[in-house]
Amino acid sequence: MYPVYEQIITRLQAENVHFTLHEHQASFTVADAEAYLSFPLGRLIKTIAFKHKNGQVILAGVLSTTRIDYRRLAEACQTQRALISSLSPQEVQQILKVEPGCVGPLTPLPAGSRVLFDTHSNLETSLFFGCGRPDRTLEMQPADLFRLSQACLADLVKNEGF
Repeated sequence: MYPVYEQIITRLQAENVHFTLHEHQASFTVADAEAYLSFPLGRLIKTIAFKHKNGQVILAGVLSTTRIDYRRLAEACQTQRALISSLSPQEVQQILKVEPGCVGPLTPLPAGSRVLFDTHSNLETSLFFGCGRPDRTLEMQPADLFRLSQACLADLVKNEGF
């Protein structure tokens, strides 16, 4: 039913990575997370999927309480802002094989894709993030998450309180 979720969990187990799996009511948005989830939003990573005009998929992970600055995202990708757009809900399902709202930084990606995390992500303690199904959230140490996702750090958010 959730093959991407199964792939992620299998990978974590095979690589002997410590993680905690949280079961909860289905959550697709930050508003859902605030209403239904018990963990702090300041440690919840929302992952937004983008595409470059050349076909490259880009996942941007930011704290759930922040908003992505598309200009900064483009700079981090060393490209022009006009060449990057969000994946549509249909593209999320077709390309990433998950429902919109279920993308996470460990979602299996096509070759040549990139994962970026905002530099303001809380790197001191465990982070919570999506894993391919709406009623599960993974918790993991940032070092393991960054290593497994092969992410780069970049300034990605609008300057709202930072």
